[in-house]
Amino acid sequence: MARPRTGERRSTTRVRCAFKGAYRLAGQSSRPTETRDLSDGGLLMLVSGDVRQGDVLDLTIPLTPAGSPLRARGRVVYLRETPGARILAGVQFLSLSARHREALGKKIRDRMLRGAARVAARC
Repeated sequence: MARPRTGERRSTTRVRCAFKGAYRLAGQSSRPTETRDLSDGGLLMLVSGDVRQGDVLDLTIPLTPAGSPLRARGRVVYLRETPGARILAGVQFLSLSARHREALGKKIRDRMLRGAARVAARC
């Protein structure tokens, strides 16, 4: 039996979170960014106007203040302009070490548990 289409193309759970980090296009210097959401398959982040759909980015995102930052390579899947002329990029991870994948999974689970606890407290 076919599953109903919901318009959602992601196969992984994503959580809203804002981490300050950096990205770099090949041959260019690093630029600051901030994430908007995160999953083990990719992230949504702010970018500058020179990023194009299909570009490959080197990403550095500190998941914890004391820990080593997540380092990954990702492809820009889509771009969306927001009010205030800010540009959001949906980025799919292309390469992520086992250690960083594990740290990312832990961060996502922690965020989900905190969100569930807040919802339960309101009920």
